[in-house]
Amino acid sequence: MARTLAIGLTESGTEMSVNEDTFSFDQHVYPDMITGGEEKSSGSSDYTQLFVVTQGVGGPGAGDLAGRILQRASRDMLRHITDYKKPELDFKTFADDLMTLAHARLRGRMARRGKPYGVSFALLLIDANMAYVMNVGETGLLLFRRGRLLQISKFSVSQNREQDDVFHSDEMTTLNNGLPRDILRSDIVPAPNTLKRFALEAGDIILLTSSGFFDNYNLSDLTLNLAPTDAFAATIRQAQIDSGMRDRSNNRTVLAVKVRDLSLETPRLISEDRRSESVVETQLDDARDYVSSQPQKKAPRRRMKTAPMTAEDSETSRSKPWKTFLLNLLAGFLAGLAIIMVIWYFVVR
Repeated sequence: MARTLAIGLTESGTEMSVNEDTFSFDQHVYPDMITGGEEKSSGSSDYTQLFVVTQGVGGPGAGDLAGRILQRASRDMLRHITDYKKPELDFKTFADDLMTLAHARLRGRMARRGKPYGVSFALLLIDANMAYVMNVGETGLLLFRRGRLLQISKFSVSQNREQDDVFHSDEMTTLNNGLPRDILRSDIVPAPNTLKRFALEAGDIILLTSSGFFDNYNLSDLTLNLAPTDAFAATIRQAQIDSGMRDRSNNRTVLAVKVRDLSLETPRLISEDRRSESVVETQLDDARDYVSSQPQKKAPRRRMKTAPMTAEDSETSRSKPWKTFLLNLLAGFLAGLAIIMVIWYFVVR
């Protein structure tokens, strides 16, 4: 399992009436208010951990609501994560079902709003010591590992750029009714821009960002700032501030997750069709070997042999309660007599 430390920050743009960005971890969605900024941090050692950043499109009452609908759908999918383990997690099917569920809820809850709306999102799912990531639309995913800041997301499905150390500025995708074509909308279920998995390493830092975070920010500076092993939270706070130095008009959100350490032992999993068994994970390159440990047989307890009770022993055991009662009665009598004599000596005399 991975022990993680997460910090999320979001801030409304100066030209935005509401904050259409959200971030979530520990089954809670932030910000609590749809205006202003918010910062939250938390640590976790759960076997399965979910982190999501959304970037809504459509304005007040549309983009912000679309983001929270996606957040709720992702949490509901997490409750059924064991259904996708065979025993390896089928992340592609999980992602497809998440998109289908979120799309159905968008259409059901927002069909009558009369204006275009949609949502981009970045998702990180940690299961044991593996990371599964996906992004849709204009959100970003970054991995800081061994002194390098790697791009693990793409903005558009039409572009096939090789992985680089930092983000490149990408052109806006084709618009339809004012919305990018590769975001999740009521009329489109796009293919994810990114769908990857990789084995975690201690010290990894994974960043999920909205487009406002890096539009006017040189991420090469972030590479240098993340290099020290301490001051993780302070570095992310400063990065959020720096992202708004040139232009504060757009909403800006970043959710950073640091892997503190890893453990190979996994908890007992409950299955409907068979009894659970403890599982030990061994990582070899990009594969996982599952070894089911057999329950150890308990040695039978030896009972002490007792000798049969004789008639003399039986008579002795029956006489003990009476003897104890008489001794207690005599002790009580003597104690009472002593109290009476003391009272007589000091009071009556």
